[in-house]
Amino acid sequence: MQTQEQKKKNQEVTSAEASLGADFDYAPSIESTDIVKINPKNKLFIGGKFVDSADKKYFKTENPATGEVLAELTDATAKDVDAAVKAARKAFGPWSKLSGQERGR
Repeated sequence: MQTQEQKKKNQEVTSAEASLGADFDYAPSIESTDIVKINPKNKLFIGGKFVDSADKKYFKTENPATGEVLAELTDATAKDVDAAVKAARKAFGPWSKLSGQERGR
């Protein structure tokens, strides 16, 4: 059997829910994939281009909350890392001379 205090509390909750109206709906949670677009297959970005890895291998990444596969990511090799470092060193000279505003474009 409910006490008067419990009955009053239940009535307050019911009144609050009623004041929200029938149009009330929750926003997507931050964990939801509904608020982002994830490409099903992703490549490496080296030298200003998206490229496959040297051995063209991919691995799946999963949503830890659901186990759902989110995308396939390129599995970089040592050769890919070397290419990325070489491209970064080549770009650093001209890039480092740009203003912050120009770098942000």
